[in-house]
Amino acid sequence: MMSPDEVREFILGKTVQAIDPETMNVVALISYDPGDTCRIEHLDTKVVDAGVYGFTDAVYWTTYETFRDGTTNSFALEYLGPGRAQAYYDDGRRAFLLVHTTP
Repeated sequence: MMSPDEVREFILGKTVQAIDPETMNVVALISYDPGDTCRIEHLDTKVVDAGVYGFTDAVYWTTYETFRDGTTNSFALEYLGPGRAQAYYDDGRRAFLLVHTTP
């Protein structure tokens, strides 16, 4: 898994494509602003949901207004190559595959 510094570098200030690991379809765009705010645009509905994010050691967490029922979810990242990482929930389940949209 990625180190705390690697997780911060991968997430902070970046926009990523969120890819469903089962179908490999891009399902959302997620922007992690340089502060602590984020937003997810669901590509099927074009709905944009605002949220907050942060870091705890080598894990990052997100809380959105409505996505995932407004719950806080924590993720570890596995490096897959430049600009690519697989996110895992804290219980080990695969979450989105994340791919940077910009370097």
